[in-house]
Amino acid sequence: MKALAIGAVTLLLFGMVSAPLDAQDFELPPDLPTGADAPPDADVVAKDGPPAETDALAAAETGDGTEVEPEGGRAPPLDPFTLELLVRGLYVHNRAAGARYGLRGSARVYGRAKFDNAFGLLMNVRLRGLVTDQRRFQPADDVNLDIQELALTYAGDDDTSVEAGRINIRNGVALGFNPTDWFKVNSLVLRDSQDVSDRRLERLGVLALTAATSIGDTLVQLGYRPRIVGDPGTLITDMDVVGLGLDRTNPAHTVFVKATPSLGDNISLTGNVYLERARYGAGLEVSGAIGDSLVLYGEGFVQHRLSLAAEAMNAGSPAFRRALGANDSARLYAQLALGGTWSLPEAIVGNEDVSLSLEYHFNGAGLAGAQLDALAGAAGPDMLQAARTRTLAGARQEPLSQHQLFARFAWVDIVGDVDFSAIAFLVPEDGSGLVQLSAEVPVGDHASFGLRAFSTFGSQTSVYGANPNQRSVQMDLKLVF
Repeated sequence: MKALAIGAVTLLLFGMVSAPLDAQDFELPPDLPTGADAPPDADVVAKDGPPAETDALAAAETGDGTEVEPEGGRAPPLDPFTLELLVRGLYVHNRAAGARYGLRGSARVYGRAKFDNAFGLLMNVRLRGLVTDQRRFQPADDVNLDIQELALTYAGDDDTSVEAGRINIRNGVALGFNPTDWFKVNSLVLRDSQDVSDRRLERLGVLALTAATSIGDTLVQLGYRPRIVGDPGTLITDMDVVGLGLDRTNPAHTVFVKATPSLGDNISLTGNVYLERARYGAGLEVSGAIGDSLVLYGEGFVQHRLSLAAEAMNAGSPAFRRALGANDSARLYAQLALGGTWSLPEAIVGNEDVSLSLEYHFNGAGLAGAQLDALAGAAGPDMLQAARTRTLAGARQEPLSQHQLFARFAWVDIVGDVDFSAIAFLVPEDGSGLVQLSAEVPVGDHASFGLRAFSTFGSQTSVYGANPNQRSVQMDLKLVF
């Protein structure tokens, strides 16, 4: 009865009608313009559906990876899958429209099931809806079924595994930016959180065939992502409610290979090669423990591609294009994320679990110096091209600026069972940035209450200060069975 009551409440929230706001207005940038600020012809703009969380030291991840232990030996109602119900209230202050309010509800089923000793099913499917205070509820626009993952799996007795279907393939060891996470481009479903560890779960997987095996002491993974095209408004693209968005996640034929040799307990190393026509590249991820309280990590990727400005801009004045490098040809660009996590020692915090992470991010395809000044000074028709460049950085989930700093502070059980975290991004060249605070409180065995708030800072033409959405407060109640 409890589960039925929760389901009824969720459906009621989906069906509420109150002059809601555009769903995209809750797709938070520092990256994406929304509403009238978004370029109408920018093919990289992410819609609030239907496109698709992460240990910073995991070398590579596929699948949801979340398991819930049964309480009291009793299996969950959808065993072996987990049911998650979420209700989230949102407040957003938009630069142009002022205060806006929304209510999001979702029901998600995720997990792995085994057909026999070898074959199984990976699934992560969510139904979500949004009502806001700006326009009437439209199911075609405000309800989405996200097929984030759905794949057949095979695990042999010889350390060989195969997965085929839609898979959320996640790479990288850093916390604030992952250069080696190739399939993040244009994949986000929701941007409620600015934390990359949340966003890696809030995205659509790619349709792919992957295989992994051990060769000696080295784990080798290879995979293929096919190119998928389709007409607008169809099931495989952006049909209302049920569109799969496969054209977004599978824009080109791609082959990738990863190798992780065994180097001992204190160091992890993964090399990878990414092969896509005109966008080939190679990368490296490394992490290692120094003593009991410090972990250093880094990842880098070198790729043949266009710069952000050259890829985004399809017009603009000659002077503006020259200033941003929009006329540059494709070449090799490097991306880098270097950092470390310090778990504060017992001498300082006693038995508390407190950690501090600091990172430096470099995006060779981004903007720096005079280019940022030119972007900030865009006027007339060039403003549309500036918006396209900002939009592309958001869709690619990479920094707009070449240089960026990141910090994360986390305190487990800061008060009672409350977990607290704070993240911050800073662009040194223009002084802009973003700060987000989050707290989660368990309520009983199956529920938790969450509170999250963020704010941008900087001038209206800076990297982060140009965000249409300047700040937000979000509260949610989550039930997991």
